[in-house]
Amino acid sequence: MRNLVPSKPVYQMTILPFRALYLEAAAGQSDNDFFLAVKSDYHSFQQQQLFQAYPESSLFVYQIVQGQQVRTGIIGCIPVSHYEDGFVLRHELTIESKEAVQRRLSLERGAVVKPILLTYPGYEVLDQWLQAYASAQDPAWEVEVVELQETHRFFPVSRKADILHLQALFAEGLQHAYIADGHHRFSSAVSLYRQHQGLAVQSAYENLMCAFFPADALEIHNFNRVVYNALEHISPAAFMAELSNYATLARLPAAAMPTAAHELSMLLAGEWFSVSWRDLTWFTRPDRSVSTDVDLFNDLILHRILGIEDVRTDKKIDYIEGPKGISGLEEAVAAHPGSIGFCLYPLDWQTFQAIIDAGQVLPPKSTWFEPRMKNGLLIQPYFATDKD
Repeated sequence: MRNLVPSKPVYQMTILPFRALYLEAAAGQSDNDFFLAVKSDYHSFQQQQLFQAYPESSLFVYQIVQGQQVRTGIIGCIPVSHYEDGFVLRHELTIESKEAVQRRLSLERGAVVKPILLTYPGYEVLDQWLQAYASAQDPAWEVEVVELQETHRFFPVSRKADILHLQALFAEGLQHAYIADGHHRFSSAVSLYRQHQGLAVQSAYENLMCAFFPADALEIHNFNRVVYNALEHISPAAFMAELSNYATLARLPAAAMPTAAHELSMLLAGEWFSVSWRDLTWFTRPDRSVSTDVDLFNDLILHRILGIEDVRTDKKIDYIEGPKGISGLEEAVAAHPGSIGFCLYPLDWQTFQAIIDAGQVLPPKSTWFEPRMKNGLLIQPYFATDKD
């Protein structure tokens, strides 16, 4: 007798307009300190009337300008159910304690203050429409981030015909999207919706603000690592001897980033070394179609040499965003004597996509996507406010 496998349901991506609050380009309110403070001081900033209500329910074509580079995407709401129905694909596991923090902040604010960053393989018809729409008019408003030399431009899409056209493009041309940044925020949004199941306010948590950018508009950077007190129970010489079982080590004349996959740079006892993994045909993981450099680092260095059992919970491991460069890693190591710093090579888009498409997840802090979304530029209130 033949086993009948039920066919996988066909999902259609839904993007929805919403009533947004936005930050006006006010002097002294567009710096990094403000963006960091929005998470905790949102209500205070509201009372200062820093946010204005856009008068119509809209989608928003969104541009991030960095020098000569212009990245164009779109911000709208999507049903939180897309996280579970196979459309929105995650690439990292979440940690419950971090989800709890996000749930608490969302309930305290009564709003989403930063969109989830989603990416998709280039969809030419959609990408061209967004670029043409932005090119045909001046932005409704823009915010300059002087410290980062970025300008954020917003072009509301309010005409019903345009909204319906964009919704048709999403439904017809996007099979799925990948979370680039915001795993914990998306998962916590799903939890909030579940917690309010059956209550009158459940619909307020049904949709979530997201920013969609094509993959070629984003850059994948590495996450570097510092292992604090790594030399507490092993000498530098003994550590290098253990590591030489798996890799070829060479002293570097100066600090340098790795130049290829399966290589890393290491800062140990004040000296820099290149580390090149040897033949790794023996190294496989049953849950991974491709072994990444983070897999190798976690297993061979953290687990086998340093005896760290759970990289998700061990507080000796610190993560330094790749864009902070060599100097950021050196500062962290210098502040904690007895630590070791590691620079990893960034994951390429093809490997990233292959792993996620196979239904697998990456270790925590495998990727850092640029550009980053900013808190407070565009806000999705859960409930109507007086300013609506």
